Amino acid sequence: MTPCSVQGCDKASESRDLCGRCYARWQRHGDPAKTVRRSYSRHSTLEERLIEQSDRSGGPNSCWPWAPPLSEDGYARFTYGKRFRPAHVWSYVLVAGEPPSETPFVLHSCDNRSCINPNHLRTGTHQENMEDMKSRNRQARENLPWSRLDWPRVREIRAAKLRGVSIRDLAATYEVCRSNIEKIVNNRYWFPDPESK
Repeated sequence: MTPCSVQGCDKASESRDLCGRCYARWQRHGDPAKTVRRSYSRHSTLEERLIEQSDRSGGPNSCWPWAPPLSEDGYARFTYGKRFRPAHVWSYVLVAGEPPSETPFVLHSCDNRSCINPNHLRTGTHQENMEDMKSRNRQARENLPWSRLDWPRVREIRAAKLRGVSIRDLAATYEVCRSNIEKIVNNRYWFPDPESK
C-alpha cells in the first residue's frame, strides 16, 4: 500500500500517487492540496447564496461573475432545494420566477457565462440559444480540424435519417457515436445550417 503523495494525507494512493479525495481536488482545482471552504451556511436562502458567491463590486449594470469554481464549459452550477441548475438560471428564477414554457432557456445578453446579474439575463427558445451561440462563434463541436464530420456529411446524415436509415447504421458509416448522430438529426449539434438561410 503506497501512501498519498500529498503532505499530511495518510490515505492510500489510488491514482497518480494520490488518494481519491486528493485526486478529485487535483481534477477540480489543479492542486491536490487545495481545499475550498464553503462561504455560505447550509441554511442560507437562495438569495443569500447568490449574493455571497458572486462578485458584485462593479455595480448593478456590470457582470456579476460567480466566485466558486466553474464547470468545464464555463458555467456555474449548484444544487438548491434538491434541484441542480446553472447559477444564472437560479438568479433569473429568484427575480422573475420560472421561465415560461414557450421560452424555457435563460440566455446571457453579456456573453459572460459566469455572470448571474439578472439584468443581463433573458428567456428564449432553443433556436435563439443556438443563434446566439453561432453569432458569438461558440460552435465548439463544429468545424474543428479533428472533427470527422463537416457540413456536407451532416446534410447527408440528416437526409439518410429522413429516408429511414437507422441511427446505429449512420453511426457505423460515419464512424461517430450514436449520441452524436441523435444530436445531429435533432438539431442539437451542427445547427443552424448555413445554407438554410
